[in-house]
Amino acid sequence: MLVMSPTKATVQGTFGTFVDSTGWDNPTAVTQLGLLMPIWVFWGYDASAHLSEETLDSSSTPARSIVIALAASQILGYAFVLILNFTVSDIDAVLQCRFNQPLVCAFEQGTGGSKSATMFLTIWMIFQFIWNIQTALNGASRALYAWARDGAIPKFFHWVHPETKQPLRTVWFFTFVGCVLLLANFGSSVAVSAFSAFSTIGMNVAYAIPTICKLIWARDTFKQSAFNLGRLSIPINIISVFWMFYVVAILCMPQVMPVNGQTLNYSPIMLGGVTILITIYWFAGARKWFTGPKMHITLEEAQELEKLKLDEDAKKASELGVSA
Repeated sequence: MLVMSPTKATVQGTFGTFVDSTGWDNPTAVTQLGLLMPIWVFWGYDASAHLSEETLDSSSTPARSIVIALAASQILGYAFVLILNFTVSDIDAVLQCRFNQPLVCAFEQGTGGSKSATMFLTIWMIFQFIWNIQTALNGASRALYAWARDGAIPKFFHWVHPETKQPLRTVWFFTFVGCVLLLANFGSSVAVSAFSAFSTIGMNVAYAIPTICKLIWARDTFKQSAFNLGRLSIPINIISVFWMFYVVAILCMPQVMPVNGQTLNYSPIMLGGVTILITIYWFAGARKWFTGPKMHITLEEAQELEKLKLDEDAKKASELGVSA
């Protein structure tokens, strides 16, 4: 896009121009809303943790993957945003995109109107969405499987296919839920926006709860994994909690003013409703049978299984090397 764009914004125009299309007429509020895009991008950190039982060296591999993913996302994401800002010259045309997809019109402007280049970038963007959905599906299905295994939800979901070794019931459950939520897009874009914002709010609340519990009740007893933050753990935990509450506050703000039935942010209402349902579920019976994660194998058994897996992988690698 930097090569094909016929006109490019100046550094002053990119970093010094303030555009408010929200109706807030408040630079401070608009600046906070400008954080929505990176907030929506940087979530799902726990996906690697949910897959930790399917990896080797699970005490450090998931944590390393989180760090690598975040670093790559920051570098590539910032580069992508800079390219868009330098190559998009008509913001109003992008916001009023005839394809109803502003990013497609941004690609069109950035490539000088090239249909083939715009199509290529759009297809690339679609594949990015598909990969993101796959990542979310993997993490969510494993989380639901773990909940069923520990007795928080019906045991029906605690099942692994004997051939694929995948929790297919939870995979298909979330596939169905995703399709149902997608149908809302045909009826109301407001509903889709609410679901998107609420998912991010829910994730941040879910991240904050165990972090707060660690800071308050388990600061001295928390067992560190092989990959840990050392002395920086506590200050980073404190900063992260404040950041997550700040993020939740931003996600609960109306994105457009004035507020009406079409612009109201329904996320706080959904968050309150889900919180009430979970509270009822807990006091109605879950507190009697759910005691938290359960240990299903001993540490020695886990180490032995990991050793066997390493030996098996080494054997396969050796066989491939011989056959090559």
